[in-house]
Amino acid sequence: MAPLNRGLGSMLLRAAEEQPARTALLDADTCITYEALHSAALKIGGSLAAAGVGPGSRTAILMDRSLAAVMAIHGTVQSGSAYVPLDTAAPASRLLQIMQDCDLDAVLYDAANRRLAEQLGANFSVSECGACLSDSIKFFRFARDGGVTFIDSRAESDLAYILYTSGSTGASKGVAVGRAAAEAFIEWSASEVGLDPSDRIVSLAPLHFDLSIFDIFATVASRASLAIPPASTAAFPQALRSFLTRIEATTIYTVPSTLNLLLDRADPTAANLPTLRNVLFAGEPFQPQRLRQFMERLPGTRFFNLYGPTETNVCTFFKVELENFPARQVPIGTALPYVSLAVLDDSGKIITDRVRGELLVGGLGLMVGYWRDSGATERALLRDETTGMCYYRTGDLIDFDELGRMIFMGRLDHQVKTRGFRVELEDVEHSIRSCPAVTDAVVTAVAHELFTNLLVAHMECDPSAAPEEIVSWCNRHLPKHMIPSEFYTILSLPRTTTGKVDRAAVRRLLPPPPASSRSAGSP
Repeated sequence: MAPLNRGLGSMLLRAAEEQPARTALLDADTCITYEALHSAALKIGGSLAAAGVGPGSRTAILMDRSLAAVMAIHGTVQSGSAYVPLDTAAPASRLLQIMQDCDLDAVLYDAANRRLAEQLGANFSVSECGACLSDSIKFFRFARDGGVTFIDSRAESDLAYILYTSGSTGASKGVAVGRAAAEAFIEWSASEVGLDPSDRIVSLAPLHFDLSIFDIFATVASRASLAIPPASTAAFPQALRSFLTRIEATTIYTVPSTLNLLLDRADPTAANLPTLRNVLFAGEPFQPQRLRQFMERLPGTRFFNLYGPTETNVCTFFKVELENFPARQVPIGTALPYVSLAVLDDSGKIITDRVRGELLVGGLGLMVGYWRDSGATERALLRDETTGMCYYRTGDLIDFDELGRMIFMGRLDHQVKTRGFRVELEDVEHSIRSCPAVTDAVVTAVAHELFTNLLVAHMECDPSAAPEEIVSWCNRHLPKHMIPSEFYTILSLPRTTTGKVDRAAVRRLLPPPPASSRSAGSP
């Protein structure tokens, strides 16, 4: 198969031509060169193309973070198809909803996820099965009844990936991102961070999290090496620290909660990761005092605060320095070169001046839209009738500090961040309400030093209902990061005079619950 001669499709080819023997991927046991990675990607892309998968198609990646998964993503890019990473730890019912919504053409999976792939594939009409790369990566090709109308055929064929995020209706929504937007971020990030072939980037973000775009593609753009720690290592700070030291990691991109765990559980006498040059963090605010402690431990390391929802990927950044350290809050910084920012003020006017209001993001990095949901896309996007610029409404309230630096002030809706993941509280509530034992439910977010927020559920249900039954229900229907840390049953939720649940009164029912364990109780 001949590789595509543009953007994402040619990036790996150029790296293989320039640095064929350089390590492209490595884990605890294996190293793969750029020449080998390119060869594997061509084989995978060729298998997909032979099955009729190409531009305008959508291919799911049903794999855990691994060398094979990165190969599968590059292979999908070579075929011209958009890739759709799936969270293998999510309940099967949620994965099935995403697969049906996305109207997939194919699924790539590995041996570790064979049973899950077969379980999910049984719900579809499979026209072809095959192996892309020996027996290590296989695929299903789904029979199609006809085309799917998105926005226009050009936009559909130019998609790079679709990432599914929490939705307020109880169903995940797919954020469709074009190749031009992905390429702009990759080129900017590799240049701004100053990556080069000597760098070793460590992949810590799940593949369905947009932080992984940097890991997978900025590495290739700079001819650097991507290191993938074992899942057991990534889950334990001491083991992760040892892995970073052993492979001589130079760059990590993760959420503040992961960095907080590294800081809290690190041996004060251990080496200070002398090879680590860049720490990028995003997904949630980093408390200044915690960040300062981390920076003081790593005096030779540069720190970047990256901000942006999945719908825009990174749109602003701030390089944090001890010499000019923010006293109260870490700024989210300034716009990327290809990004346009504005503010929606209280009167509904679009303003480009530095004023307090809802942040609007436009420019090349903007998503194409929500997959197969034109209504949600229209509600999320706002066009300036004067300039013609189209903006995404972030729902984030921003202001400016005394130095004119942009500050994130909080959300304007029921969306929160926990452990770096974006969660719609209404999505969690919907799943809890679907439990037969529950009449109604309200989920609130309680601030937490390490994880930004913990989720707490208050449920209206019969006194005879067993809380353990509800917890078990959530375990079966929600991803781990969306399961509340505390569950409380109540005979009747407080309501306003109009009959709506009084969320403020719910928050006053209990003091912030302890963060040490997941439990169920009754106030």
